[in-house]
Amino acid sequence: MMEKISLFLTNVFMKHCNLDLKKLEQDCYNFSKQTKSEPRSGTGSQFRNFNCEDLFSEIQASIPQRQDYPLTNIKAAFWININKKDEFNNLHDHDPFLGNALSGVFYVKTPEHCGNIRLYDPRFALTSAPDLKYYNSNNTYHFFKPEPNLLLIFPSWLQHLVEPNQSHEDRVSISFNIQLDY
Repeated sequence: MMEKISLFLTNVFMKHCNLDLKKLEQDCYNFSKQTKSEPRSGTGSQFRNFNCEDLFSEIQASIPQRQDYPLTNIKAAFWININKKDEFNNLHDHDPFLGNALSGVFYVKTPEHCGNIRLYDPRFALTSAPDLKYYNSNNTYHFFKPEPNLLLIFPSWLQHLVEPNQSHEDRVSISFNIQLDY
């Protein structure tokens, strides 16, 4: 039998948290009322410079680290996303050349049919190659269905989008970039 060696894997980290979602949702809406929306990646509202100590503590405690090369001085920049019906986020990444090592999202409010997040194969130019079609079932992306208290962390260079919210309720999430020293 031929041995399979998978190279160039892209790690995505997922965790179900236990944060106080009622308080976080209220904090998000209160902050949105006091802050001007600065949408950068889609049609929904984005509110920059949100301070979220509980989520930051969760990230610090959860972020994967190599034992031989520990991380120091972890910093995070948070913003709130509030997407109403039919609002979405375009395909984008979080420029690693600006110092972003990791990016992610934490889901606060996720009504049914509020839109999945799609993470795209970073070998984008090769996704139509015959071998990738055969071995990867012609998949160019993987999606995650939003769930309350779900935390996703992925490389900042990984392209992603958020599908349109088909619910009549808001989808509320907190996105972030993480800067690391090691």
